[in-house]
Amino acid sequence: LRESLAIIEYLEEMHPETPMLGTTPLERAQVRAIERTAALGLVGGVARVFHNTLSVLPGREPNPEMAAIARRDLERPSRHLASLFGDGRAFLAGDRVTIADCTAFAAIEFARTGNLAIAWPDALAAWFERFRERPSAGA
Repeated sequence: LRESLAIIEYLEEMHPETPMLGTTPLERAQVRAIERTAALGLVGGVARVFHNTLSVLPGREPNPEMAAIARRDLERPSRHLASLFGDGRAFLAGDRVTIADCTAFAAIEFARTGNLAIAWPDALAAWFERFRERPSAGA
């Protein structure tokens, strides 16, 4: 398996005792919806900022205008994800870690390690710092 979501779903099927996708059809649908926002909105956006800022692709020059657009495009999905914490939940989809947290963490960690200047909403930045302290995140 080469795609992270397929790998996660395979592991979920093999080890269902710690559900990362939810335990009911509604929970699974909600987790997947949040994960897709994290994947398409954050991971994709951070990648666009990265490639237009650091330009690691051969023959491609940095494009500050496109990097600025990509940063702006990150605002909507990041605000949406931050808004989820308004009900006091600890994680993106509720009271336990799900694949949505793993995907969002990967996106923000990518931005952090790439030294990309991205302003995350306070609630999302605070969640990231808490999540980063988890032993599994450090591994």
